[in-house]
Amino acid sequence: YEEEELTEEEKEQEKNNKYFIRVNYEANVVNIYTQDEDGNFTKPYKAMVCSTGSATPDGGTYKTSDKGKWGYMVGNVWAQYYTRICGSILFHSVPYTAKNNHSLEYWEYDKLGTTASAGCVRLTTKDAKWIYDNTIKYQEDLKRPITRNDISKEKVGFSSIVINRLY
Repeated sequence: YEEEELTEEEKEQEKNNKYFIRVNYEANVVNIYTQDEDGNFTKPYKAMVCSTGSATPDGGTYKTSDKGKWGYMVGNVWAQYYTRICGSILFHSVPYTAKNNHSLEYWEYDKLGTTASAGCVRLTTKDAKWIYDNTIKYQEDLKRPITRNDISKEKVGFSSIVINRLY
């Protein structure tokens, strides 16, 4: 595997990253890390319960690209605060039946912590907004496969998303 060279703009964005995200596919938990004194992303910062799905990638490293406050989703539903992981896979809130704050599908909310989505990573609205507010928007998705042992050595930020079946 040959590592892609970062553009100058991407290098500048990487310097400004404050967080690293890891999705535990099996446990349906999103873990956020900050840098330790050596600049490695090893310090746990925040954990979020989520729902993954059968189409959620079960491995790989991704860069965030586009995001939005409301998005129309598969199944004729809406979601708040989406952030693209790759392709059609997003972080977003639990679904809403309409584009308003009063139509949250509580029965889907009750499924957080289980495998319940079509493939996106569903979160509480508060957690989806946190990811929306704290990610850097890259212009393209870049896959950078790394191993578990490489994670603490990688100087990547929250815009990099690692999805694993197992820790």
